[in-house]
Amino acid sequence: MKVVLQQLSTGFYVGATEPLVIAEEQARVFGSSLEGIGYCVAAGIDDVQIVPKFSDERFDVRLHPFGHPELQPNMRRFLNHTEQLACLHEEIRKRMARARHTSAELDSLTAEAKERRKQYPFKPRKSESAA
Repeated sequence: MKVVLQQLSTGFYVGATEPLVIAEEQARVFGSSLEGIGYCVAAGIDDVQIVPKFSDERFDVRLHPFGHPELQPNMRRFLNHTEQLACLHEEIRKRMARARHTSAELDSLTAEAKERRKQYPFKPRKSESAA
């Protein structure tokens, strides 16, 4: 396994002989991820991702030890949306309670109307043909 550092904004790699290189083959190879993080801290670099490279590319990963630059705006947006959803959820809960109350009132009115109709006896209409 070899570990290289890739700049997030440009996609260039930290070079072995030059500060930044385009090709991964010319990138500086670190013995471990911790060694790469130590280099970044010493050099004051925080716009990088650590890329451990394995012999099988399926196992390659990208680590963001200093946070992802797009994460902060997305996090703020997520928090804002979460607050909006909480407010909407509360509004929906209130409206559902009001709808249940209205439905109960309608059921009560229907039952009252049914009881009033029971007070009057049923009288079938006389048809003209029977008379």
